[in-house]
Amino acid sequence: MVKFAIFLALIILLSIFLIYKDYKINKDLYSTSKKVFLLLILVAFTIFSKFLLIYLPIFILHIVLLFIGWGGYFLLLLNRVKKVWPIFLPIISILLFFITAIYVSRFD
Repeated sequence: MVKFAIFLALIILLSIFLIYKDYKINKDLYSTSKKVFLLLILVAFTIFSKFLLIYLPIFILHIVLLFIGWGGYFLLLLNRVKKVWPIFLPIISILLFFITAIYVSRFD
């Protein structure tokens, strides 16, 4: 778990560096604030992973969707794509988690 936290910290620092570098070149405050907001959303989705350990298949799906989301975010930071929908893919596993929890709690 400590290795994961260090890896996540390095990813966040790299993305902050790329955002800062992009801001220094373009001076576009709207684009910078959008990228910071998307970074905060992805960090929140990543932190939510610890709650998904209860349901292992949903947790594995969440990790796969997080990799896709972080990859899409870095492609956005490097100006390769302009699509932001891959960043919001972890919502699927979070909603599936809540739907499963509601469904299972009705049988108790």
